[in-house]
Amino acid sequence: MLTIRAEQMSAFEQVLLRRFEEELVIHSKGFATRLCEVIGDGQLRLAVRSAMARASTYGFTQRGPVQLFVEMTLLCGSGFDSDPQYPVVGECLRAPYDQMRRA
Repeated sequence: MLTIRAEQMSAFEQVLLRRFEEELVIHSKGFATRLCEVIGDGQLRLAVRSAMARASTYGFTQRGPVQLFVEMTLLCGSGFDSDPQYPVVGECLRAPYDQMRRA
């Protein structure tokens, strides 16, 4: 019988996370073309990685909610989730619903 250790699972998860990050970088270039041209690849990757990390603090683990969080970050700014201009956003993100409904 084949046994996969926890550290092996963690390594697989990291590979998948980096692949998803790369997909989001590519998607962002089509979604927010001009912004991505202005900030460049390095800063875009940093912004995507940061948005993914912040999305996880709201319990977003599924691809759709994480992608939406990245898109909102590009559209509204890196602090959109705590911006007083958008108070309803923070309320929605903290609501006691599953992540798909909150997204």
